[in-house]
Amino acid sequence: MPDLFVLSLKVKETGLGSFWTDITRSVLYILLPLSLVVSVFLVSQGVVQNFNSYDRVDLATPVAILIGSGGACMVPGISSMLTNTGAHGFSEILYAFTSAGGNNGSTFAGLSANTPFMNISTGISMLFARYVPLVAALAMAGSLVQKKKVAVGAGTLPTHDAMFVGLLIFVVILIGALNFSPALALGPIADFYQMIG
Repeated sequence: MPDLFVLSLKVKETGLGSFWTDITRSVLYILLPLSLVVSVFLVSQGVVQNFNSYDRVDLATPVAILIGSGGACMVPGISSMLTNTGAHGFSEILYAFTSAGGNNGSTFAGLSANTPFMNISTGISMLFARYVPLVAALAMAGSLVQKKKVAVGAGTLPTHDAMFVGLLIFVVILIGALNFSPALALGPIADFYQMIG
């Protein structure tokens, strides 16, 4: 694997290359410099001195969706529940767990979800995606109540201006994209390219 990484850095193509070449280029030439610029900006504003350790990060919904979908794909009898195979079949499974984790649950046309395995696994996914964030929010509220107030200083990141809102939106979109991009590339995006090509 390290040899592939080194080789991907040496490739000097002018057009679109392989997937790993494009990922490596985007990380090295876009994300890494952008993170350095943002970190230098934050340090110049004195923000870093007041960063406390993180309390909790709520990733229960993506974990429920992605682990549930991956686990369902490994079940030997799952192909009998699908009317389509390949990328479209994976899209059907991914949609079932996304719908169960995000709202009340529905299925993509073609998935026979009324089986004991799908009922139990999507039900567990729904419970996990609903109650873990609730418990985490209550625990975080309890933790915030116990913290002492800190005086606002030069190193405090203000939460009422446009920079904080922009950073918050950027981080939420980035974490969402990093969570779901691989699954979307294997399912709906691959299904779209198979359909048109």
